[in-house]
Amino acid sequence: KPVSEDFAGDCIRLNIDDAERLFKEVKVGTPILVHEADVSTEPFLYEPKVPDLKTPHYLIADVDSSTVLASSDLDAPAPIASITKLMTAVIATEYISLDRNVAVSQPTFVQSLVPRLGDRSQVSMYSLLQLLLVESSNEAAEVIASELGRDKFMALMNQKAVDIGMTDTYFIDPSGLGAENVSSVSDLLRLTQYIHKNRNFIFELTVNQYIPTSYVSGEFGDLLNFNEVKGLDNFIGGKVGETKAAGQTSISLHNLEVKGKLRTIAVIILGSEDRNHDVTELLHYAEKHFGN
Repeated sequence: KPVSEDFAGDCIRLNIDDAERLFKEVKVGTPILVHEADVSTEPFLYEPKVPDLKTPHYLIADVDSSTVLASSDLDAPAPIASITKLMTAVIATEYISLDRNVAVSQPTFVQSLVPRLGDRSQVSMYSLLQLLLVESSNEAAEVIASELGRDKFMALMNQKAVDIGMTDTYFIDPSGLGAENVSSVSDLLRLTQYIHKNRNFIFELTVNQYIPTSYVSGEFGDLLNFNEVKGLDNFIGGKVGETKAAGQTSISLHNLEVKGKLRTIAVIILGSEDRNHDVTELLHYAEKHFGN
């Protein structure tokens, strides 16, 4: 049978020579197994260490190029605390209309450092997102999850982790309170890159709750931003967390000038005893070794 210049079939594309050779070598109706070889010949990664840093799990990486500048225990799962809320925000923005007004039935099994939902019967989804990301509200996390049904929401969070290649990650609740919310710094880099590329306004909200928007927002007035790193003016987004099981955790994005160009650098830490110190030290390391 004549073959056109290119033949496409069920996501497999063959040029004319390959199609002709395949036609001659097999009988009609023979199943074809297509195998894509792994381009990586050896699963090895250099991990330059930052001297005298006590935090067991850390990573500095260029978000756009995936270049790891320094790291420790890249693939070791550890509790992540409220970093969990970044995935909560992803599922909320992908499955729930931000124009929607949400009924508030205040969860009795979680508390937030700054309670804000006790006297409300409804609130806009976008305002809940602000509360979730800026003040790390556990109540907001549960109200958002209940909009789809908590079990379904958790299933979507875990499926999204699988979809974007987070193989060391599992979520047990939408707030990060449970010690079973675990991930690795390499997985969290994947999450960071996904948000940076596809839902970057999530990171923008962690810096400024009043980014321009047509959604109903600001229903709670000025919020306390828990995410900023003291003493650094190049913070462009991120999320912090802290529980007894997780210690202090953080994903933070920073601008760093490298060879005359601004690069987006991710600093990720798990199990820290002093988040601000560790983020500052890691960023200084990146500036010293790679910055202009």
